[in-house]
Amino acid sequence: MSKRKPSSRANGRPRHEPTAHSRELVRTLYLAGWRQDRIAVTLRLDPKTLRLRYKPDLANEPARAAIRSAAARVRAKATWAARKARAG
Repeated sequence: MSKRKPSSRANGRPRHEPTAHSRELVRTLYLAGWRQDRIAVTLRLDPKTLRLRYKPDLANEPARAAIRSAAARVRAKATWAARKARAG
């Protein structure tokens, strides 16, 4: 029985290198509320690769919370306006 040599990357997929466009896409989708697994599928990446290569882009939780809060305020105002319009 022979021992296996450590595999080189030559036989597998090339290493993913983020581009400016892919970083912007990840930030935009993450701030829009997409889950990491959905973003990974969109970019055709393994979720582990997404977390490894885009960690700074996925760490913007305060901005994501602010966007969610603003969206909730907009929804509340729209609901209130719709109820007011129905009431007459």
